[in-house]
Amino acid sequence: MSAAHFFREASLHVSGLYHILATGRFRPNDVVCHFDGAATVTLTEAQRTEVRRSADALRGQGRVITAEPLYRLVSYNVDGASLVLHVGKTDYEEYIGTNGCHREWRAQYGAAAMSDALAVSAVTETADGMLAIERRSERVAERPGFYHVKPSGHPRPPEDFTQGVLTELEEELGVRPQEVTEMVCTGLVRDAANCKPELTYILRIRAAAADVRSRSKADAWESAELCFFPASPDALADWLARRLHDTVPAGHAALLLYGRERFGEGWCERVAARLHAMPQGVGP
Repeated sequence: MSAAHFFREASLHVSGLYHILATGRFRPNDVVCHFDGAATVTLTEAQRTEVRRSADALRGQGRVITAEPLYRLVSYNVDGASLVLHVGKTDYEEYIGTNGCHREWRAQYGAAAMSDALAVSAVTETADGMLAIERRSERVAERPGFYHVKPSGHPRPPEDFTQGVLTELEEELGVRPQEVTEMVCTGLVRDAANCKPELTYILRIRAAAADVRSRSKADAWESAELCFFPASPDALADWLARRLHDTVPAGHAALLLYGRERFGEGWCERVAARLHAMPQGVGP
C-alpha cells in the first residue's frame, strides 16, 4: 500500500475530520500554480444575497470577515516531483457564505457553487525544538476557540503560495522570511466538514520559542493564546490524540504529516492506528 493511499484511508476514519489528498516532500518551487481568472464561483443573484446576509450575520457577532481576494482550488494533480494546482479566484466573504454557511449547496448545485478557497497551514519548528500552536480567538470566523498550527491563512493574489506562507509567518509570529532555515510542502488536505482545501507545510526557523513568544505580531488578534510543545515523537503523538476534536482539522493533518516527515512512516502508521481506534466525536 502506498503512503498516499494509506493516509487517505486512515484520515477517512479519524472521526471523519479530514482527507489527505496528496502527500510528499515538495520544495517551494515544486508547488506549481496555474491561474485561470475565469474560474469563479457560479451563483444566482439570490445566492449572492444570501452569501452577504450570512457574512453580515457573523460580523454582527463580532467575527472579522473581509472581502479580500483569494485563490479558489479547481483541481490538482501530482506530476512527478511537482504538486500542480489549478486555481481560480474567489474572496473570503464568498468562502464564508458558501463553504462556511451553506455546505449543502455542494450537493444541491455542485462544486461550481462553492468557493473552495485554498489556504495554507504550516507547522513551525523553533531553533530549540518546539512546535508553535495557537488557540484561536473568538473574533475569527472559523472555529473560534480551537487549536491550530502557526502560521495559517489564505495567500492573497497575486502572491504565490510560498510568499503567502512567509507573509503569514511574519504577520502571525513576527518571524522574518530570512529567519527560515527550511521550508517544505508536505501535502494537500481537505476538511471533511466544509471541504476547505489547504496546503500543509513545515517551517524550521532560527528563533527560539521564548523569542517568538515575546515578539510583536501584526495579527495577534487572531490568537487567544500562543503555546509551544516539544517536537518529539511522544509529545506529538499525545497532542494528536488528546486534541483530536478541538484542533482545526487542517492543523491536525499538518501535524500528522510533520510527524511523518520527521519521525518516519512507522511512527505515522502507529499514530494513525491509535487515532482510528478512538471513539468518534469523543476525546481520549
